[in-house]
Formats: sequence, structure tokens, C-alpha cells
Amino acid sequence: MEISVKMLLALPCLLYLASAALYVIYLFRQKASTQKMAFGLFCVAVAFHVLATIILAFKIGNLPVHNMQQTLSLAALAVSCAFIYAQKVFRLKILGVFASCLAAGVMVGAVAVPQAPAEQQAILNSFWLWFHIIL
Repeated sequence: MEISVKMLLALPCLLYLASAALYVIYLFRQKASTQKMAFGLFCVAVAFHVLATIILAFKIGNLPVHNMQQTLSLAALAVSCAFIYAQKVFRLKILGVFASCLAAGVMVGAVAVPQAPAEQQAILNSFWLWFHIIL
């Protein structure tokens, strides 16, 4: 069974959108329970996004940065992981409004952009690319 890239990215995109909606509600209501639910949903979205990225990396045999869709997806994942780290370290609850909306917007862009097949470039197979992106 062949799973398309859009199908892999659709679930994290929907979860990011739901988390962003909850964070916007938190912006106006300031209830701790809403923020905890939004952050939990955001973490679930990141978990599914990491899983989708790993599946895609194994599917193409390389880091998924070969076209606009894959690059936007990886950018959203980086923003999301940075927000989770910042949330754990600094406990800025209101930062979730910005981070979740940014991640959701980038993921909507990743899902909406047409997936154009990209030619494999030898420079993208380098260890240093992986090292650079992970750092």
C-alpha cells in the first residue's frame, strides 16, 4: 500500500490547526486547562510529524529536503521542536499562540503546495547536510 506524502502530512497539519485554535481560545480566556490541552495536542502533532518525517526519510532514502513541500514540513518541525524546548525551559504559556499558529501556517503551506518530483543532487547526500539540519 503506497502512502502519499500529503496523507502523511495531513494528520499533523490538522493537529497543529486544532492546537492553534485552542491556543487562540487560551489567548482570550486565559484558562490553564485550555493551555494544557493545547500544549498536549501540540506535542501529539509533533510526535505524528516526527513519525511522518521518519517514514518519508526511509521512503526516499534520504533527508526529506528535496522539494518545497518537504522543506516546509521540516521547517515546521524545527519550529515546533524549538517551541516545545522553550516551553519546557521558560514556561511562557502565551508563546504557544505564536508558535502553534506559525507551525500550522507552514504545515498548511506544505500540504497545499504541489509535490513536484525533484532530481536527486549529490550534495544532498552528504553527512554534513544531516549534521547541519539536526543542529
